[in-house]
Amino acid sequence: LQREFALFGGEFLMTLDAEALRGWFGGFFALDQDVWAGFLAGWPGLRGNEHHETRWKRLVFGLSLLPRLPPAVTLKLAAFIAEYSLKHGPALMRSLVPFFGDGAYFASDDAPPDAPPAGDATVKAELRDRA
Repeated sequence: LQREFALFGGEFLMTLDAEALRGWFGGFFALDQDVWAGFLAGWPGLRGNEHHETRWKRLVFGLSLLPRLPPAVTLKLAAFIAEYSLKHGPALMRSLVPFFGDGAYFASDDAPPDAPPAGDATVKAELRDRA
């Protein structure tokens, strides 16, 4: 679930121009450091990840970000949520609320069979050791 939320965010960022990116990151980094750092860490057990590891916490994170964003970026985000949901179905909504069900891989920490590699395991282990 957390993975789907992060994939959505990455795809959204790729749609933004330079001005909108400045607005987005201005709002993102206006959050408490533990919250934004935990989102960027995005790995169970790493510091700050507790702010993002449940549906409720991801929803609170997303809603707490909205008032920090410029209105134009908030509108782009709303439009992209609709576009993404039409393209990918309920995956994003599943990551935020339980009403859209739990696909087989959402019930565990395992990624779906067609998922790209989970990243650099060595770097993640090093970050865990530092925490």
